[in-house]
Amino acid sequence: MTDLRAFKEAFASLPRGAAEAEANAESHGVGRVEVHGGAVTGADRSEDQALYLRVSGDRTGYSYTQDLRDDPEKLLLEAFENGRFSESPSPDEIRRGSDAVAMDLGDVEAKLDIDSLGRFGRDFERDLLALAPGISEVFLSARAETIGMRTVNSRGLDVAATRPLYILSAVANSEKGGRLYTASYNRTASALENFSVEDFGLNLVEMLEDQYDPKPFRSGFHKAILHRNVVYNIMSTAWQLFSGQRYLERSSLFSGKLGDKVAADCLSMRDYPSRPDSGFDIACDCEGSAGGAVDLLDRGRLVGLMHNLATAKALAAAPTGNAGRRPLLSGNIPTAIQVTPRNFCVEPGLRGLDEMVESLGEGILVTASFDVFHSINIASGAFSIPCKGVVVRDGKRESATGPLVLSGNLGDLLKGVEEVGSDFYIGTMLALDNYGIGACSLRVGELSISGA
Repeated sequence: MTDLRAFKEAFASLPRGAAEAEANAESHGVGRVEVHGGAVTGADRSEDQALYLRVSGDRTGYSYTQDLRDDPEKLLLEAFENGRFSESPSPDEIRRGSDAVAMDLGDVEAKLDIDSLGRFGRDFERDLLALAPGISEVFLSARAETIGMRTVNSRGLDVAATRPLYILSAVANSEKGGRLYTASYNRTASALENFSVEDFGLNLVEMLEDQYDPKPFRSGFHKAILHRNVVYNIMSTAWQLFSGQRYLERSSLFSGKLGDKVAADCLSMRDYPSRPDSGFDIACDCEGSAGGAVDLLDRGRLVGLMHNLATAKALAAAPTGNAGRRPLLSGNIPTAIQVTPRNFCVEPGLRGLDEMVESLGEGILVTASFDVFHSINIASGAFSIPCKGVVVRDGKRESATGPLVLSGNLGDLLKGVEEVGSDFYIGTMLALDNYGIGACSLRVGELSISGA
């Protein structure tokens, strides 16, 4: 666990004019292998750590380093002086006194041994190819990570946690009719043995078969099912609808609507600190707040938001353990604390995807979507998402189609959901791997879908 005793000692002599300070350290130890053709084609180990300081007087300033040997007093002074450039008229909130939670909330490390990861990857690839003969080749990536967090502050907080995370990703190719088709699938887990060859095989084969021999598509409004893969992609951005920070800034479609009906009766969403089917087991956030499950959408009604200390105070709510950094792709060092999800999930329904397709009659099953980070506006709800799918006739999948563009508004989409599937899936946030997104297939009324 990262040793921050020097910073705790430095808190006793803060810069003149400073009232309180906090140090938050995060560490990542990563082992990764790539497997193809029965051999390890790439492997690496890495370790990195980051230290974020914030010091408050009339305002709060921040500093950042990756070298924990840097002089604590110098870093605290740097953070304090940076407060002059803060756009916030008041200092940040920090946890204090009896609010401090107990130290050492977890101490479990991932197995970063490259040889063990390589053996696991080779065995998994072999078993996957044997299970799914329609797949011609697989490119597998297995990653093990130990994530450490410690936060101390001048008000007595000292909280720490260490947790393991495993991420398994597979890209599968299939040849049919002289064309090459590709599908990808990823899962997270808290242990390697939690990954299932059958789970990967069934999903990759389904995604490949849904692409074979595509046909033209007639643009217009169509009854539709959004496959859980599409819902997962959409929710990787749409979780921001439930951010207390976005709500306060009035940059969420749901701003001002707490307590209102904003979605269909069949739709509920929650954020969990952990789930048995996810590798994200988050005991507390970077401000030291430990939170339980947060009800966000209950049978279509907006009943809660995700909060850090600042947004909780502003909305007279309790902090929910959702303080973090790097919520979305950014080229900047994320010193400011924001609201982030942990395991943001659409709650599952009762029927499987095949039953939903059968009840659709005629329409389209949208099976894959792309570029969701740039094609959804959280403030207005407008979206225009590149995608592809399968035409449904008489309750059966008839033919692949695409490329397509799915257009509309998130508010209308969520109100138009007629059924939530039981096919729950939780995966890692795309490209960032810092929290989980859980989704199910959704049957909706009609959507505007344009063909190429």
